[in-house]
Amino acid sequence: MESEHPTPQYSDIIPEEFDDPNHHAALAFNYFSEAYEAFFTGSDIFEDQQHKIEERYGVFHGPCAPNV
Repeated sequence: MESEHPTPQYSDIIPEEFDDPNHHAALAFNYFSEAYEAFFTGSDIFEDQQHKIEERYGVFHGPCAPNV
């Protein structure tokens, strides 16, 4: 996208460190939409989606993260 605005459709441009609520919303939308797709294929464990977030930002403690 030319505007480089962090929309839910293009979250790859979000920097590693940010505090913009739009960045948080774009990443959350991306995570939950992928988890939703996995759920409809019969999965109720979202390790792939969690791994993508952890790979990019470190340990993820979101609503679907396992208790460690």
